[in-house]
Amino acid sequence: VCDPEMMSLVRSVAESIPYYTQIEDICNMNGGEDYTIMMNKVQENGGTGTMIILGGSRKAPLHNSKMDFDENEMVAAVELVSKIIQKVLS
Repeated sequence: VCDPEMMSLVRSVAESIPYYTQIEDICNMNGGEDYTIMMNKVQENGGTGTMIILGGSRKAPLHNSKMDFDENEMVAAVELVSKIIQKVLS
């Protein structure tokens, strides 16, 4: 489901943001079925995309009432996504 050109774009943008110190390309992961269904439709219509998984300081698994994360991760994520959008639109 991951498009190599989008993976490359995300990697190059993430490498420009000092917050991101570990960047991994994992293309064999389809994520949740909701993401897979949506991305298949995007690609069927000529679009591209990739899944981005951010953060690593969770105190509990996702979808858990004790799940918490460092809000600074959100600041870095907004910077990442906004820079990706700027590159795609330019």
